[in-house]
Amino acid sequence: MDTADRTDSALDRLSPREREVLTLIARGHDAKSAAQALGISVHTVNDRLLGARRKLGATTSREAARRLAGAVPQLLGPEPMGLAQGGEDRLAGPRPVSRAVTAWWWPILIAGVSLMLFLTVTAAAFWLSPDRAIVPPVDAPTSRPRVIATEPRAGASIPAGEFDLVVRYDRAMQPDSFSYVQRVAGTFPDCIGKPRLLRDGRTFVYRCRADAGRRYEVWFNDDTYRNFRGTNGAAAEPHTLTFTSAAW
Repeated sequence: MDTADRTDSALDRLSPREREVLTLIARGHDAKSAAQALGISVHTVNDRLLGARRKLGATTSREAARRLAGAVPQLLGPEPMGLAQGGEDRLAGPRPVSRAVTAWWWPILIAGVSLMLFLTVTAAAFWLSPDRAIVPPVDAPTSRPRVIATEPRAGASIPAGEFDLVVRYDRAMQPDSFSYVQRVAGTFPDCIGKPRLLRDGRTFVYRCRADAGRRYEVWFNDDTYRNFRGTNGAAAEPHTLTFTSAAW
């Protein structure tokens, strides 16, 4: 049996829940944020990662995640983000709704529709009134943080080996809240530990390793994963960084 066959055989032994956790790790999560996304404990996440590493013969969880991502790239597509409703019960099928529950809904629904019609007519009468003062629109100031600098810079070529992946925002950010996202399999560098927020409150630093002759792409937030947040809770605007590593 060659190496590819052994890898496929090992991947086949992964349980659906082990695959689920590895998929989140491949997208840039750590055990804590993966537990939040799945609505389970960090201990449960670590147990699943340990089982997956043993089956795949991987030394780290990110190595196991990359193997799964390389074999089944569609697992890296956008997935719903946030706390799962009901923890493990989110995998259960639809539950029946009794007729008694359905019956008491109708009066509430009818009352709600009537109230909406009343409010709509009232609002229309106000806007169509000739005596209403015309107030010029005022542009609301933006409240979403945005990236103002990165290291490496976009399009840069860096030496192979360890480096600091740095992203700086235009305002103070929430600590321990971040989304480093991989959209294309094999384009995320191998990173160590977890990111840290510097004392300025705006700069995150992540220790990573670049292999020689590679092209990397990292998203800081995207349309699905939005854990980079300002201190006011607003999700930062998505930002993508691409760079390369020099060949030996």
